[in-house]
Amino acid sequence: MFILREICKEKKVTSQELADKTGISKRTIDEYRQRRKEPSLSNGIKLADALSVDPRDLIKKESD
Repeated sequence: MFILREICKEKKVTSQELADKTGISKRTIDEYRQRRKEPSLSNGIKLADALSVDPRDLIKKESD
């Protein structure tokens, strides 16, 4: 499960700030945050870099 919303909340980063840092549209980031859409590998890496986290930290295993 993609947990962008939780990480953004923890790091106090808005969708607009993330859009500005990554070049991904705010609308797309909002879709990721609301779990309506999962990012491509390249966008996941951009998000992880912008949030200073390991890309694997953006995904929570169902058993966790």
